[in-house]
Amino acid sequence: MYADDILLTLSNPIHSILKVLELIQSFGLFSGYQINCSKSEAIPLNSKTFSADLKTTPFVWRPEGMRYLGITIRSPVSKIFDLNGPPLLRTSREDIKRWTTVTMGQSRGLV
Repeated sequence: MYADDILLTLSNPIHSILKVLELIQSFGLFSGYQINCSKSEAIPLNSKTFSADLKTTPFVWRPEGMRYLGITIRSPVSKIFDLNGPPLLRTSREDIKRWTTVTMGQSRGLV
């Protein structure tokens, strides 16, 4: 059994990531959940993490950033709106425009 779409942030991953992995593994022993490490990604978000040797962790490290639930996340985190706001607004406007052209038939079904 897998739990999808979990976003975990660590303020000091160099010191805490192994402990978190132990905790998740312990939880998995009685819950049946486990981490699919081949699909798990991590992003270093500060200079200390960028320079740390985190290759020993089971995650795929993505210093260039990643997409999570349709949102682009990368360093610096303060730029998340700049990366995602305009495209999200454009897509929302296109969707609303498309939805306004949908008509209802006599049977109240969408045509």
